[in-house]
Amino acid sequence: TLFYLDPPYWGSEDDYGVEMFPQSSFAALAGTLRHLRGRFLLSINDVPEVRALFGGFALEEVGVTYSIQGGAGHQARELIISQ
Repeated sequence: TLFYLDPPYWGSEDDYGVEMFPQSSFAALAGTLRHLRGRFLLSINDVPEVRALFGGFALEEVGVTYSIQGGAGHQARELIISQ
């Protein structure tokens, strides 16, 4: 089974509602994924805290353009984390 995960970006957890996904949930997610019987892809913003929590997995940097508001957008980096 392949699971795709798209949690809130680190630092934007409250965008979905206050305390709906506290930062402690990232550590819980990483722990669950370590015992997963299957494969996964997870996309998230590239920040040092995420790299530390998910450091035991394959990390691939990708460049993205955020353009939700139209116009030229701005460049950013995200991580594709997998097992």
